[in-house]
Amino acid sequence: RRAVDPGACSVAVLSSGKDKPPHVCWLKGGQVLRSFRKPGVRACWPKDNQAMIPLDPEAAAELARKEHLKELSRNDYLQPPSLKGVVTPSEVYAERREAIKKAVQH
Repeated sequence: RRAVDPGACSVAVLSSGKDKPPHVCWLKGGQVLRSFRKPGVRACWPKDNQAMIPLDPEAAAELARKEHLKELSRNDYLQPPSLKGVVTPSEVYAERREAIKKAVQH
């Protein structure tokens, strides 16, 4: 099928014995957006679509953890907040002191 229409088959899947219908071959065409493991199901991936082969659960969890940490390192919410424009208590007290000094002088 791919020889006649390149990209027509992203993966061939053989359903499990517990699926309805059982042990049926499905040709998945078009773009496969995600893949996952399912007990009893077999998949045959074309050589040019190997990146979609699902990892074993432990490897997938480790990859997800690494991607999550990479994303966290890129985000600003882990950085301390900027105090620019924030009035600190010492600045408030200084303003009050000056106001009191001016009031007492009159």
